[in-house]
Amino acid sequence: HYRVFAFNSVGNSAFSNLASATLPATAVDTTPPAVKINNPANGAVLSAKTSITLSATDNVAVTGLKLYVDNKLISSTTSSSLSYSWNVKKATSGSHAIRGDAIDAAGNLGTTSITVTKK
Repeated sequence: HYRVFAFNSVGNSAFSNLASATLPATAVDTTPPAVKINNPANGAVLSAKTSITLSATDNVAVTGLKLYVDNKLISSTTSSSLSYSWNVKKATSGSHAIRGDAIDAAGNLGTTSITVTKK
């Protein structure tokens, strides 16, 4: 609510009638980024160096992308795509979890994961 008055060198006017205005609320971004592990495929059996590639999209802007193998951060970027060469020969035999996390400008987190196996 507000009231106004005018003034000059002669003096002040009376206050105006009370008025009000409503401003539209700013839309809040609650949509998390969509993350995709492009390579390797879920369930893949690996034995050599493997290129892990991630990509993320968002309705506003992706501000960060992180790559985890077995819950250990191994690479990150402020871009919407990431590529990492994983030397599978150094990994233990068995199942391994690969996870990609993306964050957007509003702080929303999107995540995806797959499982691969090292022979």
